[in-house]
Amino acid sequence: MAHRRVIKAKEVVADIRSGMGRTALMEKYRLSEKGFDKVCTQLVKAGVVESYEVPQMGPLACSLVKAEAIRSLDRYYLDFDLPVYEDGQPQMRGQVRDITLEGIGISGLEAQVGETKKLVVARVQVGGYEPFTFHAVCRWSKQNSTAGTWLAGFKITSISETDLQQLGKLIGMVTSGE
Repeated sequence: MAHRRVIKAKEVVADIRSGMGRTALMEKYRLSEKGFDKVCTQLVKAGVVESYEVPQMGPLACSLVKAEAIRSLDRYYLDFDLPVYEDGQPQMRGQVRDITLEGIGISGLEAQVGETKKLVVARVQVGGYEPFTFHAVCRWSKQNSTAGTWLAGFKITSISETDLQQLGKLIGMVTSGE
């Protein structure tokens, strides 16, 4: 009889939400591409994570997950500090972890699932964009037990055309490596 390894879902989910990438997860849990996709598919189907939280789900996983749950846009990870804060509270700053035209991942700001916030993305020194604001609803959040910092994912629910243009400029800057 073949020996089956036990992979604890709670640990995988914690690693995913901490920002660990696909390759690092595969190495840590000694998974092949197919094995990684299977684990992620099971987590999404069980409702433990949303597909947008899973880094780079492969074609196998995407074909097995409900169509409406599949991430429609690529997530862009930032390799620089980009402050974000709730409108009216610039002293309480977090950092943008990743961004799309539809959502944003943030560390350092407390949020509860279902909570709507008006967020401001600040301008950085080398930024080719202006600060912009948008309304977003928290889709998931967790507090890192060791560091005590919050991680949260927001879906943009309302953004002006002008601010959407600035968001597009930011994404262009991130993808061009400037």
